[in-house]
Amino acid sequence: MEAIIQKIMDLCQREIIELFCSSERLTIRTLEVEVMKILKARLCELIQAYIEAMSVNIHEDKHGRRKAGLVLERKGDVRRILTQLGELWYERDYYLDKNQQRYRYPIDEILEVGLGQRISDSLGRSQASS
Repeated sequence: MEAIIQKIMDLCQREIIELFCSSERLTIRTLEVEVMKILKARLCELIQAYIEAMSVNIHEDKHGRRKAGLVLERKGDVRRILTQLGELWYERDYYLDKNQQRYRYPIDEILEVGLGQRISDSLGRSQASS
């Protein structure tokens, strides 16, 4: 995970250096917009990498899944959610929960993303308070 974070942060740093070292004069407005674009994109990548690592941990913990009654039904269902950083997407695995006799996405439950939710709670709250 640390290597992935470092790679994303290095890319972010290079993009910002390129922007600042460009030959054109940049206004405050342009700097704000362009730096924010770079940061938001890289932050989404960091969150996606974190979610992917959690999903892999769940998948690879066969003993823990067996104990919880989770049987892998399907891999790689894509989930998209609009956040303050932009659109975030991640792949998640669909499990049969034998203990509760239902199907579920454990990663969504960990992230507290509701069934059918398309907008993050923080984005919904920030728009409601505006």
